[in-house]
Amino acid sequence: MSRRTSSEQPYYRSTLECTHHRQPTQCCLLHTGEFALFDKHNVFDKHNVCTGMLGLSRYGLFTHVYGRYSNGASSEYLDELAELSEGLGETGYLGGYFWDMVWPRAISVTLLGYVYPQGEPPTDNPLYPLYCYYRGRMLAWSVLENNIIPNMFYKEQKQYLECAKKHYTANPVLDMYLGTPVPWPDTPTSPAPGAPAWATHQMRGLAKLKRIVHWWIDNRQLPNGEFGGGWNDDVEMWRSALPLIIGFEDDTVIEAFTNLGVGLWDLPRMAGGFVDELHDVEHSAEDSSDR
Repeated sequence: MSRRTSSEQPYYRSTLECTHHRQPTQCCLLHTGEFALFDKHNVFDKHNVCTGMLGLSRYGLFTHVYGRYSNGASSEYLDELAELSEGLGETGYLGGYFWDMVWPRAISVTLLGYVYPQGEPPTDNPLYPLYCYYRGRMLAWSVLENNIIPNMFYKEQKQYLECAKKHYTANPVLDMYLGTPVPWPDTPTSPAPGAPAWATHQMRGLAKLKRIVHWWIDNRQLPNGEFGGGWNDDVEMWRSALPLIIGFEDDTVIEAFTNLGVGLWDLPRMAGGFVDELHDVEHSAEDSSDR
């Protein structure tokens, strides 16, 4: 199984000519797994400006969130999450650090006293489109997870993502979030001669399901078995993969969900065969009944 490693540092330093000071200077450029996506499509604005010009020290918390969002599976962030997390459910590395902190601006200021991620740059700062990219995606995740005041979430999410799209015009992730259909890659199928149309459609659907499940296994599952959504949410994923497990006995999928089950049973809270933390009925039962 592939995973991002701790060697993928959230920052690297490069000597550039600062357009502010007109001389070579050490500039801190954000460099994470998702930076490669921006760079690949030539959509990340590489401003030759110094650290002071960008104000990275002032926006350090935001840049930390940026690195965490892109490299959440690194040991640095996993250790931090384990230390800070309490309870069950949404404490996985993909969103466990923000799922209950991201709200529409007016509500966030009232409830929390700030807007998350903290350190929102001014609109004329080169980091602002990047901030829009991540806050917009976090708003989308949070409303889908919690389904609270969805209209307010979706309205603000769209505003941030449309701002990001103006700068990152070729980024395919933004297209998906903004509702632009993304065609499936060719899914080869070889239906038997004379097979009814429904059977051919079902075969193509299963081929697409396999592509999705294998992507999650290859890109999100950690060696300990978790997928990043929190243990007792990860255990629900097998339902979507059921046709591949029972109908086709897909070895990759069976191994992945076996590893998930073993990892869950190895948790200290499961030492007695049932979770030893008191929560609501649903979340208390998922660790043992859903795996």
